[in-house]
Amino acid sequence: MKPLKNQQGAVLILELVLLAIVVGVAGLALYQANKARQSTNQPTVATPHLVSPSQTVTPQLASNILSFTKFGFKMTLPAGLDKSDVVYDEVSNDQPIQTGDGSILHRIGSIDLTSKKLTQAASGCGIGAAGTGLIGVIGIEVYSSDPTKYQIASGPSGVKQVGSVWLGVRDRQAPCSVLPDNTISPLEDAYYGLFIQAYETASKS
Repeated sequence: MKPLKNQQGAVLILELVLLAIVVGVAGLALYQANKARQSTNQPTVATPHLVSPSQTVTPQLASNILSFTKFGFKMTLPAGLDKSDVVYDEVSNDQPIQTGDGSILHRIGSIDLTSKKLTQAASGCGIGAAGTGLIGVIGIEVYSSDPTKYQIASGPSGVKQVGSVWLGVRDRQAPCSVLPDNTISPLEDAYYGLFIQAYETASKS
């Protein structure tokens, strides 16, 4: 009978070993499954996209925007007035103006504007150096304070504040394109009207 007992003992040991192996495999499987589930539930962290200085995008002005950097404002050109056709001279110079009550008004600059097409048709509508009398078809004057608050004989029209400056349209002087019958060229009138429309859109840049 002793051999039978020995066989039963061996079988019992074998069963215990197999049970231990099964428990170990099951435990490992549960551990792996739990680890995978935790990994899935973790929020995904997006990797930030860093823009290097060389990738910085500089906004470009629209094709119908004129920007006057010396005075910090811009104008939108209306239909019929192309940016490539516009010529202007932006001058910054402080010109004190003695007013009627003795106070001083400071005109800090001016902008003369004209058109290439108009200048080709009438050279007198061009923009020349100081003293030539060529001041374009329209002029915008720039002031450090509101010119309507001062007593001046002939002030600008359409005065408006844009940012830290005041703007005004210079009084229209003698026509720059006089026809043989002493009338103003319709082309000059048309461009003057277009520039006035542009001036009305003046805003801080």
